[in-house]
Amino acid sequence: MFARVLLAGLSDADVTLLTPALVQAGFEVRTKPQVPPSDRLRADALIVDARAAGEGWHRVLQRLEPSRRPAVVLFVDNGDPEARAQALDAGAQDYLLPPLDPRRCVERIETGLRRHGVSRTVALVDGVVDLQRGVVLRGGLEQTLTELEAGLLEHLSARPGVPISQEALLRAVWGHRCALNTRAVANTVSRLRRKIEGTPAEPVHLLTAHGQGYRFQPAPAAPRQRTGTLIGRDDLLDRLLDAVTTGPPAVTLVGPPGAGKTALAEALIRLLPRGVRARTLPLEGVRSPAELGRALALALALGPQASIDGPTGLVRAAHALAAEPSTLLILDAAEALGETLPEAVTTLLDAAPTLRLLLTSRIRLRHPQSVELGVGPLALEDAVALFRRTAPLPLGPEHEDDIATLVDALDRMPLSIGLAAGRAAMMPPGAMRQQLHARFRLLRDPSGQAPPRQQTLRAAIHSSWSLLDPWSQRALATVSVFVGRFTVDEAEQLLGWGDDPDAPWLFDVLERLHDASMLVDQHAPDTAGFLLHQSIRAFAAEQRPTVAPGAVDRYVRLTLDAAERLVEGTRGPDIVDSLDRLEVLLPQLIEIQRTAPRAEDRARAALAMSVFLMLRVSPEDEVLPLDPEPGLPPALEAHLLIQRAELGRLRGRWAHADADLDAAHRLATAAGLDALVAETNLGRALMALRYGRLDGVEDLAVDAERRFGAAGVGWGEGLSISVQSTLARRRGDYAAAERLAQRALARLRRAGAAWHAANVRGNLGILYYRTGRLEEALSCFREAERWGRALRHPCAVNVARANMATIHLAAGQLQDAEALLVSTLEAHLRSGISPEIALVQLNLGRVRCEQGRLAEAEQLLLRASDRAARVGQQRERAFALLYLGWISLARQRTGEGRRRLELAREGFEEMGAAREVRLTRLFECAGCAPGGVPSQEDDPLPEYAALLRAHAERDEDALAALRHGPTYAGTSDLRLLDRLASRRHPGASMLSTA
Repeated sequence: MFARVLLAGLSDADVTLLTPALVQAGFEVRTKPQVPPSDRLRADALIVDARAAGEGWHRVLQRLEPSRRPAVVLFVDNGDPEARAQALDAGAQDYLLPPLDPRRCVERIETGLRRHGVSRTVALVDGVVDLQRGVVLRGGLEQTLTELEAGLLEHLSARPGVPISQEALLRAVWGHRCALNTRAVANTVSRLRRKIEGTPAEPVHLLTAHGQGYRFQPAPAAPRQRTGTLIGRDDLLDRLLDAVTTGPPAVTLVGPPGAGKTALAEALIRLLPRGVRARTLPLEGVRSPAELGRALALALALGPQASIDGPTGLVRAAHALAAEPSTLLILDAAEALGETLPEAVTTLLDAAPTLRLLLTSRIRLRHPQSVELGVGPLALEDAVALFRRTAPLPLGPEHEDDIATLVDALDRMPLSIGLAAGRAAMMPPGAMRQQLHARFRLLRDPSGQAPPRQQTLRAAIHSSWSLLDPWSQRALATVSVFVGRFTVDEAEQLLGWGDDPDAPWLFDVLERLHDASMLVDQHAPDTAGFLLHQSIRAFAAEQRPTVAPGAVDRYVRLTLDAAERLVEGTRGPDIVDSLDRLEVLLPQLIEIQRTAPRAEDRARAALAMSVFLMLRVSPEDEVLPLDPEPGLPPALEAHLLIQRAELGRLRGRWAHADADLDAAHRLATAAGLDALVAETNLGRALMALRYGRLDGVEDLAVDAERRFGAAGVGWGEGLSISVQSTLARRRGDYAAAERLAQRALARLRRAGAAWHAANVRGNLGILYYRTGRLEEALSCFREAERWGRALRHPCAVNVARANMATIHLAAGQLQDAEALLVSTLEAHLRSGISPEIALVQLNLGRVRCEQGRLAEAEQLLLRASDRAARVGQQRERAFALLYLGWISLARQRTGEGRRRLELAREGFEEMGAAREVRLTRLFECAGCAPGGVPSQEDDPLPEYAALLRAHAERDEDALAALRHGPTYAGTSDLRLLDRLASRRHPGASMLSTA
């Protein structure tokens, strides 16, 4: 059952903007000019424009019974505070400010429906799924769906029968923002099938759409009752039959070359009612109404007494047709008449009012007495079925994926599919896929029995190309450089016709190409856009050197310049908008990176993509090479190495990152590139901090700050100061650390580097946590989480949530900490961000220690230690060993505890982390000293003596000094230390009772 959304009083533009997003989200959408009376209001959610829906619309809500009131009411604010108050009093949950954001509307409706328990159910063959509860009911049994499984089923079932790609599912359900190489979707589908399918190996609901992704079938598909003989054209044939029998006098089948318009007309003849006579006239070579009259007169055998030449020939032929009752004249390939086609249709219909016309054309007729039916690509399943039926030999199921990929690359057009299938006896589908770079050699009919324009794909497209005027040919060849959708503005910038006084208006040219079925419209609410079918794009690309020389170079230059401007924008306040626009360019950047002839262009494309990956996608996903090619300029090669080092650092490949930074530093120093030297020094300082090697970090950071400052690079200067703050924090100088962090924030804000400023705020949160200012720390981490969500960066969100959990842990709020860490760990495991998994496991292990669930804690900490060791995270591994040592001591495994604590201490000593070394020694003393009390002369730790005094004397001052002194690691660490000391000293525990 789909939730019903009513749009009341919204403008046509707002309805056009919101409806696709709401339908895609699975809602049933209705529109009304105003809110209907209370007895006729039927909706689960209501979006109302307070400016146009009538002044009393909120009174309708007030009169409704609570059970019939929409669960969600959103209104577009008209700026009147009194009206806003009346609406909220009437039961509206929230208001929207124009201009409307479709994504935000969907999110608010979904949140409101969940809050009010409006459930959606999905019917199965032998049961039902309650998506609100996340429960499957089958055969009297109840199974629970995970959040991901429920989200996947909800997204698929909202579009029954529609294939949805893996990339789209990753974006909608997992939150990723570009194509990833992962099996997350396939694995979740497999688990879901085991819960909703009677026989998971033979699913009837959750089906694989080969080459397209997955689709949901609400019930087993019934055998299709075909009204004709064409695969995949049943509905179109039914509509065509209705149109030629009951519609306007003329019907036009319009579509690109090879779409099967002639075959549809032939199939229609067999379905015509008894008494209707069809006459078919191919118009290849016919160029004018006079030639049409001659051809028609010859076809009708009017004889020599009829004047078949001159302007009256077509009229005389039409009069002869009018004498035949119930005649359907089929003019095949009517585009041959070009601009004279409307004139010829008018002449025929005026001279023979009872005549009915059916035209097949690649060009839109735009005639007032004609209705047009578009003929486009087949559905994927129908395209696969057509290939199998047309192939000269049966093909087994092992070819299914290859066939699906092949026909999709052929635009799912019947002519291309038939020509390819004819080769199946000599070339399997998988081999054909490898030959698509030479598609026009592959797609030909060796028999030569088809009409000339249908014997090869090249001939079919060329016949359309030859009908275009030179400006249209030039424009089509030029825009063929675009991969996927392009806008009119992008095409205009690429063509550069603005300075040519003889050039036509580009939009007119694109409209002519669209009317000629050479472009497919892909308009958005605010921009006009188009794309090309792959075969037409390939043909136009062949013509490019002749009619549009230099187009590729201009396209590469413009695309890379735009991408680099957006990359620069990611360092300023417009980072979210820059990333959104950079994401649109990704397909073009991928194409440039793969095919551009110049190594420099390939490297620039890779750099731009890598910035997007680090800010929007898990750094674990390998989707592009960043290996410098020979002959690159030093600056570009150094940039590649720095970027590769940054990705390596985020992935935990620190040895590789070190090597790349050293190489980049040598290159930048030799070339005298101060700004790049500063970037390498900043990267080396960050790596040293990550390793725990504090010596030399200050010199690197100060040098980077100086060089960035001289070059006027504000974001780099601010980050260099932030590194110095982190160093001071690691050394226990919290006052200096806070002062430096505030200075870094001020510099970053002056530079407009909002994202970097949010990261520094996150570091400041760690400082506040270390000094016991937990509320301030929590505020910093919440800000970091908000920024991560704004950027749609799952890694940043999860890190912020892990830090928030640390605050809850320090405050003793174990349930809150546990909930955050469990959800964060699940998110990390889904996205595979392994450098962060060990940290989350470590913190969750600490929570388990606090909860007394030592067996679970030990397993988590062991996994954290192993993972940290694999990716070189020495700090995380040492902390895991520290807490593992505590568990061993707490469970009376003293020898094992000593070994683990010794390993932890050695790790901290190797990193130069004095504070952590002292904390480890406290654990060793509290758990291992004879009787728990070291002798005075052997006690190098006055902090431990302070802890004993706190136990013995309940000295809160001593305890406070210990908590906030330079050895402080965290309140939870003190609690664990206290519990070890309490075990040795059975008296009252100061910390446990505080």
